[in-house]
Amino acid sequence: MKVTSPNQGKKRKTDHHAKERNVKFVLFTYNPDNRDCMYNSLMNITQVPFYSRRFLPAIMPEGVLDRNAGTEETNERTLANALISHGYMSGPNGSRRLPNDLEDDTHIKHYMKYFDDRFEDNIQDFTSAIKDAKFFILHFELFFLTEEPNDYHFVPVLKFGEDWIIMGGERGSKIRSVHSDDLPNMMFSREGRELIREHCNIPFECTALLQFTNHAVCLVPLHCGPKDRMDYSGMKKNEVTSVIGWPILNNTNSNMDRDHGVVIHMEGDKIETLSLPNMPRS
Repeated sequence: MKVTSPNQGKKRKTDHHAKERNVKFVLFTYNPDNRDCMYNSLMNITQVPFYSRRFLPAIMPEGVLDRNAGTEETNERTLANALISHGYMSGPNGSRRLPNDLEDDTHIKHYMKYFDDRFEDNIQDFTSAIKDAKFFILHFELFFLTEEPNDYHFVPVLKFGEDWIIMGGERGSKIRSVHSDDLPNMMFSREGRELIREHCNIPFECTALLQFTNHAVCLVPLHCGPKDRMDYSGMKKNEVTSVIGWPILNNTNSNMDRDHGVVIHMEGDKIETLSLPNMPRS
């Protein structure tokens, strides 16, 4: 969904010495005092600023929150349910019914593909699954270095153009890209997967060890929903600021006194690429 600029129809002041660049996309971050990776993942996948812990539970239909498989904040079933109920993912034949564990067409396996920890055996199926996808989700377990109990953790991977953007949104997380042609071999080679894991572990390196879960290193939607994510491309930074409402951050190291912040990526901004030397392309 293309976001309408609040200045549409108004004549902009022009600076003849320096042309102001346009926004390409935004990435949401979250306050480290809250474990909001599920809500932050929803916000980044949809690019919708109000899918936060503060607002989303109030607008989600009953039954979306799955409290039977871990904490509500880090539950992949709740994440899938929210994406389905709000139209960003669907079941077979466009079904909007929430998935369950019955062996029929409402089983979760018909909505989302869980890729296990095998390597080369997964490449062909993964390449096919992401062909029309605009996102998928990395699935980790956090092993804390203190006596704190382990927890699950999500990192969304978003497609913009021919690149897949990886950033968890934690304080200190970095924006990195993987080219579409390189992605299957990055995800399903030992060296590539370890490079992705090390990148996602950066915000936790002093407090926890991040490891891919054995039953699902990533979750890929099998069917697109009727809704497109919000599109801020072509807008100016000040226009995005007035639309989103969360504070604009220079980078993910910035301190926040609110639940979320926003890092704006402009056209022409460089993103460091995650890649391995001499990697074969799929």
